[in-house]
Order: sequence, then structure tokens, then C-alpha cells
Amino acid sequence: MICRWLFYIEGGITISVAVCAMFILPGFRQNTRWFTPEERAIIISRLAEDGYGKADELEKQTTMEGLRDAVSDWKMWWFSVAAMFQAVE
Repeated sequence: MICRWLFYIEGGITISVAVCAMFILPGFRQNTRWFTPEERAIIISRLAEDGYGKADELEKQTTMEGLRDAVSDWKMWWFSVAAMFQAVE
């Protein structure tokens, strides 16, 4: 009986944090209030280096091209290995 209330409390806290995060976290890098103009320029240049600089190209990208980009990204492989070792423990 007490376990049920524990799940309700934990679920309520999770939902509250998620709703707050929708308003606190920025949707786009251009409308973030707490970045200085220099920091915004650095963020935009780093995203452009990774291939995320042009939104039009991302909208025209097919699913298979997106899959190819994900499979060929070395950061995705390192994250997968790290997640696998974390799950093993």
C-alpha cells in the first residue's frame, strides 16, 4: 500500500520537473537569455562544424540520410559503448 503512494509521489515530482523544464530550457540557441552574444556565436559555429548549421538542409534530409549520419558519427558509437558498459554493471 505504501509503495503505491511512493510511486505517485515520485511520478508527481517527475511530471512537475518536466513541466518546469519546458519553460526553463531554451528551444533554440538564438532565443537563450543567459548566453552572451559571444557564447551564442561560439555555439552556432560549433553546431555548423558538426553539420547542424542549416535548418533547411535538416528538413530536406531523408530518414535514410539521417540514419547514415547517425551511424557514421563517432560520438554516437562512444556513447553507445559507454551506455552498454553502464548497463552491464
